Amino acid sequence: MSNYLADYKLINELNNKNMKANLIKWLIFSFVLFVFAGLKHFLLGSSVWDFGIFEQFSWLIANGQINEVSSLRGITPLQDHFSLLLVPIAYIYKILPSGFTLIALQSLALGSLPVLSNILFLKNKTSPKLKLGLFIAISFTPIIFLVNIANFHPEVLSSPFMLLAISKIKRKGNIALLLYLILILSAKKAQVLFGFGLGIYAFLNRRFIKGIAIFSVSSIWWLIASRISSEGGDYLILRLGYLGNSNLDIIFNLITKPWIVFSEAPPSEIFLYSVGLFIPFIFLLGKNSLISFAALIPIYLTNIISSSGSQRELYSQYSISILPFIIVGCWDSIEDKSKWNEESIKIIFNLTLMAVIIGFIGYSRIGYFESRYIPNLSEALEFQKMTYGIEKGFSILTTDKYASRLSNRKLIHSIETNKVNRLNTYDLILLPINPDNNTKEIQKIVKTAKKSGIKCQEQNEFFFTCKK
Repeated sequence: MSNYLADYKLINELNNKNMKANLIKWLIFSFVLFVFAGLKHFLLGSSVWDFGIFEQFSWLIANGQINEVSSLRGITPLQDHFSLLLVPIAYIYKILPSGFTLIALQSLALGSLPVLSNILFLKNKTSPKLKLGLFIAISFTPIIFLVNIANFHPEVLSSPFMLLAISKIKRKGNIALLLYLILILSAKKAQVLFGFGLGIYAFLNRRFIKGIAIFSVSSIWWLIASRISSEGGDYLILRLGYLGNSNLDIIFNLITKPWIVFSEAPPSEIFLYSVGLFIPFIFLLGKNSLISFAALIPIYLTNIISSSGSQRELYSQYSISILPFIIVGCWDSIEDKSKWNEESIKIIFNLTLMAVIIGFIGYSRIGYFESRYIPNLSEALEFQKMTYGIEKGFSILTTDKYASRLSNRKLIHSIETNKVNRLNTYDLILLPINPDNNTKEIQKIVKTAKKSGIKCQEQNEFFFTCKK
C-alpha cells in the first residue's frame, strides 16, 4: 500500500511540475506577443479598421449599448459579423477599458497554442526532439506573430477552442465538443467554415454522428447569423461574386471554369501565401496528415479564390482557423516519424529549425518596427500626453491614425472612414499638422472650423486641435 501511495505522490508531483512549466511557457510566450502588438499600438500603428471598430463595439456593449449603432461602422456590434463572443470580451473590457486589454486577451489566446498542442495531442511514444520541433514551429510561425500585431479580431480569441474541438473528435465528450463548437461559431459568422472543416475531419475519422451534428449546428448557425448580420453586408457575394450571382452559381463556375479564379487571385499570390502557411511545418507533415489537410480545405480554398487579397496575407485573421488543422496534421505524422532511427529524427528536427527561421525572416515583417513604427515614438509620446486631457464623453473628429486610439466612446468619426458631420457636432477635432494624405480635406475642415468660430491651435509639432 505504501508503494502505491509513493507512486501516486510521485505522479502528482510530476503533474504539478508539468502544469507549472506549461503555465510559465504560456505566460512567457503571451507576454512576448503582447509586447510587440502593444508597442505597435502605442506607436500609432493600429488601424481604425478593424482595431478601432472592435474597440468601439466592446465599449458600446460594456456600457449597455449593444443595440447602439457604431459611429465608425454604421451598424450595431452584432450586425457586423454576429460576434456574440464580443459580449464576454466586453465585460472584461469594462473592468479594464483600454485597447491594450484587447491586445492582452488576444496574446493570451495565441500564446496558449504551443502549450495546448502538447497537452492535448502528445503521446507517450512521441520523440522529444520532434515534440520540441513542433513546439518551436508553432511558436515562430509567422501566422501567430502577424495576426497578433495586425489587429484585434474575436475569432482569433477562439483559436484555443479550435484545438480543443479537434481533440474531442477522437475522444469522448460530445457535450464539450458542442460547447467548443458554439464558442468558435460565436466569434464570427465566417467561422462556419471551420465548422465544416471540423465536420470533414470527423467524417474522415469515422465519427459519423459527430460529423452530422457538427454540420447541422454549423449550418443552422450560418442561417441565423446571416439574417442578423445582413446589415453588415454579404461578404460571400462581395468577395466571390465574380464567380456568380448565387451560391450555386459560384460552386458551378468554380468546378467548370476554375481558371476564372486567376483573374482575381494571381497564382504568384496563392503560391507565396501557401508557402508562408506551411513552411514552418513542412518537415513534420506526412501521409497521415492528409485527413487534416482535407479538413482545412473549406477555409484555405475560400482564402485563395477570394477577390480580396487580404485573405491571402498571413497578417489577416482569415488564416488563423487553418493553423489548428496544420498542428493536428503534424501530430498525426509525428507519431509515425517517432519510430524512425535517431539520426533521421535529428535531420527532421534540424530541417524544421531551418524552415522556421526562413519562414519567420521571410514573412514576419519584423523590420516594419524599425521602418514604420519606431519613427513614430516622439509623436506617440506627445499623443499620449494629450489624451489625458480628453474627457471620456467627448465626441471626436480625427484621422484613422488617431481614431484607433480614441474609439472608446459613443461618437468618433475618422475623415477617411466616415462622412464628416457639421463641425459643431464634435467636442474635439484632432488632426495632424503634416498629414501623409488627405491634406486638402484637412485644410478644408480647418478653414470651415475657423469660419464657424471654432478655435484651432497647434498642440505641438505633430498635431493641432479645434475646440468649441
